[in-house]
Amino acid sequence: MEDGRHLPGAHLIDAYGGGGFRFADLSHRGSLLCLPSGMWAWPYAAARDLDEAAFARVLAEADAIDTLLFGAGADIAQPPAAVRA
Repeated sequence: MEDGRHLPGAHLIDAYGGGGFRFADLSHRGSLLCLPSGMWAWPYAAARDLDEAAFARVLAEADAIDTLLFGAGADIAQPPAAVRA
């Protein structure tokens, strides 16, 4: 489940809050995947909605990722056990 919005390259997140992010002189509302290939709009709003397919891009770029930080918003949450495995 993706909408394809993508900004290639590495970008610093300048600000976040109120359900969105600011980076590269842009504003994005909603979830975001920040990967070596760039910033990707991520159409998932709750950890319970995640499945293995949601992490396909992460797994495809796993060799270039040292640390994966998963933010779940204001509530403490984890992806489902099958995804964590």
